[in-house]
Amino acid sequence: MKPATQLFTETVQLFRDNNKEYHNLLNKAKDMAAEKRDNEATALQMCELCTTNPAEHQMILEETNRMTGIPSKSVEDAFFMYAKDKTGFPPKMLVDYLQKAADYCHLKQPLLGMTDAKAVHNVQKKVAEGKLLRFRFGKNAQAIRSVTQLYYAFIKSYCEPKEDAITQTAPLMKDAVVEQAASDAVEQATAENVPIISVEEVGALDEIVETAEGSALQGETTSVPANDQSLVDFSQDGTYLFTKPVSYTYKGEVYPAKSWNRIYVEICGLLFADYRDAFMGIMNEDIPGYNTLAFADERNYRRMRVPKSFAPGYYLESNLDATTIVRKIRGLHQLFGLGDKLRISYRSEDGGGETSEKAPNKEWIIVQLKARGLTYQDKRNWGGCLWIVGDHGLDAFIQECRIKGYKLSYKADGCKTYPNRPVWWTKDHPKQPIKATPVIPTGEGQISLDAFKQFLIQEKGLADRTAGNYSTSIRMIEAYIQRNHLDFSLLNADATGAQKIFDFLMARPDFEQINIQRHRQFSAALVQFVIFLRQDGSIAHGGEQKLTGKKTIIETVFDVLRQAGKPMTVSEIYQAIIRDNLYPFGAQNPQSVVYSKVSLAYRQTDTRIREGRDVLIRAEKDGRRVFQVMSAKEAAAFLENQQRKSELETASPWVEYEAVLKQAFPKGFQKESVLDMKKLRKRWAEIHGEELRDSNEIVRLQLTAHCVDTGKRWYLAELLLSDEDRWTVLQYIERVLNSGKPVLYYSSIYAALEHQLESAVLTEDLLVSYLLATCQDRYILREHYLTNDRHAQVNLPEEITDVMLAYGRPIHTDELKQALHHFPPNQVERELHIHSEFIMDAFHTYFHESMADLTAQELDQIAAFIQEELDNQGYMIGDWIQRKLVQLYPETAERLSFLTPLGVRGAVAYKLRNRFTFSGPVITLKGNTMSMTDIFAMFCQRHAPFTLDELTAFAKECDSTIYMDTVHRNCARVSETEFVETGAVRWDIPRVDAAIALHCPGKYVSLKNIQYFDAFPYVGYSWNSYLLEQYVATVSKNFTLMHSSYAKNNVSGAIVRRDAGLDFFDDVLADILANAPVDLEKDPCLEHLANAGYITRKKLSSINEIITRAKMLRSQKG
Repeated sequence: MKPATQLFTETVQLFRDNNKEYHNLLNKAKDMAAEKRDNEATALQMCELCTTNPAEHQMILEETNRMTGIPSKSVEDAFFMYAKDKTGFPPKMLVDYLQKAADYCHLKQPLLGMTDAKAVHNVQKKVAEGKLLRFRFGKNAQAIRSVTQLYYAFIKSYCEPKEDAITQTAPLMKDAVVEQAASDAVEQATAENVPIISVEEVGALDEIVETAEGSALQGETTSVPANDQSLVDFSQDGTYLFTKPVSYTYKGEVYPAKSWNRIYVEICGLLFADYRDAFMGIMNEDIPGYNTLAFADERNYRRMRVPKSFAPGYYLESNLDATTIVRKIRGLHQLFGLGDKLRISYRSEDGGGETSEKAPNKEWIIVQLKARGLTYQDKRNWGGCLWIVGDHGLDAFIQECRIKGYKLSYKADGCKTYPNRPVWWTKDHPKQPIKATPVIPTGEGQISLDAFKQFLIQEKGLADRTAGNYSTSIRMIEAYIQRNHLDFSLLNADATGAQKIFDFLMARPDFEQINIQRHRQFSAALVQFVIFLRQDGSIAHGGEQKLTGKKTIIETVFDVLRQAGKPMTVSEIYQAIIRDNLYPFGAQNPQSVVYSKVSLAYRQTDTRIREGRDVLIRAEKDGRRVFQVMSAKEAAAFLENQQRKSELETASPWVEYEAVLKQAFPKGFQKESVLDMKKLRKRWAEIHGEELRDSNEIVRLQLTAHCVDTGKRWYLAELLLSDEDRWTVLQYIERVLNSGKPVLYYSSIYAALEHQLESAVLTEDLLVSYLLATCQDRYILREHYLTNDRHAQVNLPEEITDVMLAYGRPIHTDELKQALHHFPPNQVERELHIHSEFIMDAFHTYFHESMADLTAQELDQIAAFIQEELDNQGYMIGDWIQRKLVQLYPETAERLSFLTPLGVRGAVAYKLRNRFTFSGPVITLKGNTMSMTDIFAMFCQRHAPFTLDELTAFAKECDSTIYMDTVHRNCARVSETEFVETGAVRWDIPRVDAAIALHCPGKYVSLKNIQYFDAFPYVGYSWNSYLLEQYVATVSKNFTLMHSSYAKNNVSGAIVRRDAGLDFFDDVLADILANAPVDLEKDPCLEHLANAGYITRKKLSSINEIITRAKMLRSQKG
């Protein structure tokens, strides 16, 4: 029991010490409560009046305003009017939901009436992200979120003057909150009888919120003349980014269009009404040519992300962009052969052009920050900094920023704007690329996109769908160029011109943002397009010449460097190309051509990193200029490391850092810890007698360069492993690799040496980090293992096979793991289960299938007696194989005697898998699958009558338990030991049910409670508990049997009336306990149920839930 609160204690003390003061305080509290109730009642009355009689409500308001001088419309009334035609919620419900939101956020004042947009936004955000909202308010939670979001949208439009409408647009995220509110509202059926919101009403609410969010733009939206409108061309694919539908015409009738999403819903509704049968052919599927769930019925719509109803009981996926929606409508247009029956008019919103007033030019870094959803604040225009919240997880992005000319510095302890949070900052305003239209060299004639697609398929080995996506991307980029009135065309450019167009477009922030939104598909398509144009010109322009498949010079250079695996000079690269005849040069001085191409590729390092392509890195080695190939990721890390090295040249000596780390950080330095940084500086001053001059960023660079990085901490290598421990680890690695093992897994090293190493802080992850940091020059280090052979391949199944064959008999998994100690134990276990050639002989014991040496003749003999058994019985049990072999082929059985019956069955199943179906222990004809349930059903149907001993013997023969449920369904149990055919018992159902009713005056009775059968009619067999169990379970009209399971030598359970309203056995047990004179604790309850015959044993997995339910039922009865 909880102790009393301080307020309660003080109140009791006041009552005892000063009774008069206590009663004065009590009266004041009652007056305040009454006043609050009156105010709430008045507010609710006004809400109801607004709904039932708006004219009278308005008259009362005007009279009140005239007498008090208050403005004509309060915030509450304005919100009710705002929401009146836009939701299915009455004012009373709006008040209730907003109050619940205020209670959830612990507001000291009602949310309804607050006009501070920032405060309301904070409430809306907390409600939207609240994980306990549903726990507290149940199925009302989603409706509360929706109404709070609506109120926030209203407050923004209510408080902001129309003339100050915001002109900056931001991508509106597709919000599924309102859609979810619909499904939650349909589910809820509370005592308050809350009105259910239909999917259509939710769709309307969705539009209201979107409209409110974008209402600030309406003041500056200019009307578009009719001649700026276009019709959707259903004959070809295209892009509809930055477009808005104006109207659509169906069968001569014109309909206004609000959005692409709404037009999709409306058109599908019209088509469903006219082409219902054809539409049902694609229900729960997609339009031909696509492979997602586009349309669904009531049973399948929950698989959609954002379903919307387009007809009663039928839904479509609405989480689509404009281009995808038009593609879907285009597919329906072709499917139903609509021709001119359907036309859609749309206009361009000019959302991506440089001249668009809605989307003014943005600085590259700002566009990137918004696209990545990063938190930032830009104060550079006022002499401040651009602050970006984030740690070293942004290193790749920071490197990209540095390539663009931004010099960003790291500050782990934050700034005034973002205190105690890691941030990056810069004051740079690098000059933006010149936006002047470049002079584009042109090719001869227009380029064939079909030829481009064929080039990708034949030369690059891309799939037809992927190549088609690249081709479509080029067409969409061309549409972007035309929409923005740029004076060039990709389809008329040569390779040089296309490269210039590529560079020009990637410098435009609006194009870069579109590219990011499309997961950089445009830049990838442009790269392939430029490569394509560098081939034979006649091919690019649709000529008949066949593709040669030859690589470009720079591609050949990259191949040479990859093959060499080491840095090379330009001369060495050229000699390798000539020696291996890799490229047919036609120039007079081919080496200078190679040099120019290599130099060009090197100058494109930043661009290639940005596009994710391989990069040429230049370095100085022994006075020679050499080049090597790196992936984009490796190159970015290498360049960043080079920059760090240059910054470290002015840092304090590392030996001074070592002295501090040894004394102050034996358990590592936390990477993001402000306290550890302060501790380092304090101990530095104590040890060296002077302050540490290096900045926090330099300190981190030093630790990164010299310490073992474990992800969260930096360690000195010698603090992780002593010299003796290091020698132990390296000796073990050398011993394993020199024994012929191709690889050694890190986890295996730790498992083998865990108890031999003296280090107190070492874990498996720390050991891996240590090896990666200190053994780069000794071994080839992969993600999960190390090796000393660059071409080593991991083939665990092959090694498992070798061990098994060398062992010569079934091997236990513990012995197998010990033999393969250089592999992780869990990976060995996984391989045993994945590969069917490893056969289980017993629990945790396996052998390779080839160890069961069976000739083709012997397999034919085994197949023959299996087939004979299948012809006779329709099935065979796998364990019978060994018995048959002993009877028919003793020599073969002797040779397989080292295997158990399970092992013999597994080996035969593997070798004859193409002739028969092996499903567990059951063998059937190929393609037919039978379970043990089917086997027992066949036994009952073919062998009844039979005894319990015969049934037990059959189960033992099958190495199976008895499937009692199946037995009772396929025959009748008439006593403890006898089973007969179902039709052998002459049931008199009305009289038997009447006899049971005499013993069951209530809802149920225990099966064991009926011990006297004088009132039961004769049915061909004497009545007993087993016969009664069979009757109630399978025959009775008025009663049913509820129990845990059938028992072999006992009966238990409850005989329950079918109209009792009890659907589950747990419900029956809860009702029994609630009405029984027993303590609702586990042991007494189990004992009572067992003694009464409801359960066989004093054990029940769901007993705790049953007791909880019983307590609730008992409390309801008082």
